[in-house]
This record gives sequence, structure tokens and C-alpha cells, in this order.
Amino acid sequence: MPSPFVSIIIPTYNVEQYIARALESCINQTFGDIEILVVDDRGCDKSVEIAKEYARLDSRIQILSNPSNLGLFQTRLAGESAAKGSYILCLDADDYLAHDTCAALYQVIHLYAPSQQLFKNLGGGGINMPKISLIIPTYNVQNHIARCLQSCIDQTLKDIEILVVDDCGSDNSIAIAKEYARLDSRIQILSNPSNLGTFASRLKGMKQASGAYIMFIDADDYLVLNACEQAYQAAQNNTYETDLHKQLPDIVHFKATYLGNKNASPLENLKHKMRYILPTQWSATPLKNTAIAYNFFLKSKHFPKFTLWDKCYKASLIKQALPYFKHCQDSLNMAEDMLKFFVLANLAKSYVGVDSRLYVYCLNTTSITQNSSAHTKKIRDMRYVIQALQAIGKELHAPYAMRIAETMISHLQALIILESRFDNCINRNGGGAIHTSPPHKWCKSPYLCACLDSLKFWNRSLTYVRIIMYIFSFGRIKL
Repeated sequence: MPSPFVSIIIPTYNVEQYIARALESCINQTFGDIEILVVDDRGCDKSVEIAKEYARLDSRIQILSNPSNLGLFQTRLAGESAAKGSYILCLDADDYLAHDTCAALYQVIHLYAPSQQLFKNLGGGGINMPKISLIIPTYNVQNHIARCLQSCIDQTLKDIEILVVDDCGSDNSIAIAKEYARLDSRIQILSNPSNLGTFASRLKGMKQASGAYIMFIDADDYLVLNACEQAYQAAQNNTYETDLHKQLPDIVHFKATYLGNKNASPLENLKHKMRYILPTQWSATPLKNTAIAYNFFLKSKHFPKFTLWDKCYKASLIKQALPYFKHCQDSLNMAEDMLKFFVLANLAKSYVGVDSRLYVYCLNTTSITQNSSAHTKKIRDMRYVIQALQAIGKELHAPYAMRIAETMISHLQALIILESRFDNCINRNGGGAIHTSPPHKWCKSPYLCACLDSLKFWNRSLTYVRIIMYIFSFGRIKL
């Protein structure tokens, strides 16, 4: 694992009134490549207990302990001896940092010590930390990757990095990406050791990203040309005051659109257009703390927007979320975004919405989420996510975490049942749903039975549309 850029050393002795403020200022740095070393100098108050609670939630925090009360000089030495960062920053526990301190240091240092791992600021001519990191998992998308990369390269905001994560496909996707990287130094190619799936590919990008904000793009989709600029400007325009200083929002949520696919059937196009016509849980009002997770998952019957790619996330939020995924299996594709956003929404402290369609979703009939031949793999992934939601929900200790986990588990049970709607035989346990339902004696259609059974777990608008269209078309239309 690469060494952090900055090690922040915090000597700690009887500062229980201040230690939380100091740690919050470190955790919320816009530059996330840091470690935080709290050195316990054996005080007699609750300073270290408070620090340990923060360390439980953020793996970048380590607690070191002196054998006895040794004083400030020896305590700092202990931190310096353990530090792994390229640079060391000392912080007294009763003080705190501005949210962009580490980012500013990073920028100044590399103005005088340029590295091939850094990117030119095309707007200003110096060396700069990118404002946004774009993460693109890439697997067998040779017909789409050029369009995706071109939409990133042409962004009106130039201070970006583009991380293409090679998931070891068998086509020319990465060869195409490498050609773009040769022409634009903002593009980096990261490689998985083997085909690991979307979940692991996104995690790799999350760990390597150096931008103040992080956005996710599926390689078969693309961005409108001012997407990054609008998202970043929305963040800058919606700072808020805390007890410490001004903070940028953790999540910037914009809208997506589906323009249709001329190679897809009319039914497929209709089904995907429905997903962007029907209401979704987007909020025009800025949200804070527990209201964020509540808004997305519990507030209404709207389709919960747990997709990752229609949002921009502060890097410090991403880094805070990473430890919750360390025990998750790599090979997840279906519902992996639900799992990630479940954690991010419960950890986030601020949210702002942008009423613009900045992301263009494109139907790729060969992707695993659209491929009917991947039926068993999709069910297996959803079963795994059900288990992970239960485990991580307990670990989060957030007010709504377990209630949201239960809701999402019901939704996944509905989706597992719906996976069987095109089967030739009626499978009322949904190929793996936790609960089962009694048979509908009057219903001989596997499609209709699956739709009706799924409503017991998720009262979803799209399912009613499926049922109505099936009945009025006398069984000819199956969405």
C-alpha cells in the first residue's frame, strides 16, 4: 500500500474539550492522502477514548501510546518515528486546521518539486491538485470508451484527473484508453490483477484518486461538457459554517438523462426512459447530517437514487467510507452501487442538489446488469449485498442505518423475484428471496406472478407499469 503524502501528528494530553475539533479538521481535509497519528501522553481525562472512537470510524487515524507521561518533546518524537508520510505536519490537540491546509501544502510543495504523478493546471500554467477525479471502470467496452473519454477530456473544467481502471477484459478497450492517455497526461491507466468486477474497480480508483472531489462514470456512458464545472461550482457556492470553519458539501447531486438507443428494442427503450421520467429522490433544498440518508432511502416511495454516477463526492468522505468495504468480496457487479452509497449517505454531513442533467446514461445490452444470461450471477450478487447491508448497518452506528438496511434488503428481495419474471416456470421464492409467498391460484403467468410477488417487498411504480402494460397488451409486452 503506498505511503501517505502527509502524516499529521497530534500529541494528546488532557485535551478532551478540544480533541474532537482537531480530529474533525483532519478528517475533513479536502486532500485525503493523509494519516493521522494521535500520540497518547498518558493524561487522566477522556481525550484518548474520544480519539479511539474517531479511529474506529476512520482507518487513517492511529493511536500511539507513550509508556508514561513524557512531555511534548518526546511525544512528537514518538509520532515522527512512526510516521509513514512523505511530509510531517504537527498539530497541537487544542488547535485545528483549515479544510484545505493539506491541499495547499501539496500544491506549494509541488510547485517547487514537480512529479510525473502530478498534473499540469491547464488554466493557470502551474502544478495543481485536480479539483475532480473521474473514475471509469473499464471492461469490454471498446465500442463506447472513446466517447466516454472524449467527454471527459473536453470538460470545460480542465483541472481534473481521469482514472481508467482496467478490469482485464478481452477486447481493445484499454488499447484505446492508452492511446488517449498518450495524448493527455490527465489520464492514468490503473490495472486490476485479474477480472474483479465493478465493485473492486471503483474501489481501486477511490484509493488512487487525488482530486478534491470524486465522480464515477460507467465507460458506456458520458458526461455533458460542463458537468464537472457545474458540479464543482455548486460545491463552491454552497459552503456552510461549522464551529471550525467553512466546509464544502460532501455530496453534490445532479440529474441524468437517457436519450434512447437505436439498436435497442422499443420496449427496452421505453423501460429505460421510464426510469428517468418517474420521480426520483432528488432534493432542491440543501440537506445536513441524518437528513441526507433519510431523504434518499426513507422519505418517500420514489425510486431511491443509490446510483453512484449521478453524484460528486468530497474526497474526504470517500476516504472515510473505504474501511467499511475492506471485508467485502471483490467480484460484485449487481447492486454494488447500493452498498457503497448506503455507507456514503450515512456518513455524509452535507448535500446540495443541482437541477441540471449532467450525465447521459446509455443502454449497453452486453453489460452484466442488462444481460439476461447473467441471471444467476446477478442473484448471487444481490444475496451477498443483503448480507453486507446487515453487517455494515450495525457497524455504522448511524441513526437510520439499520432501518435503511432493512428497506434496501426488501428492495433487493423484490429485485431477486423480478429476475424470475421471464422464466418458463413459476418460481415464487424469487431464486433466493428470504421470504416466500403463497401461490396465486388464479395466475398462470410466471411474469405476472413475479411482478405481483415483488410488490410485497417493494411497492414500486415501475412494477405497476409492468403489470398494466402486460395486461392491456394481453401478455405481449413484458418490460
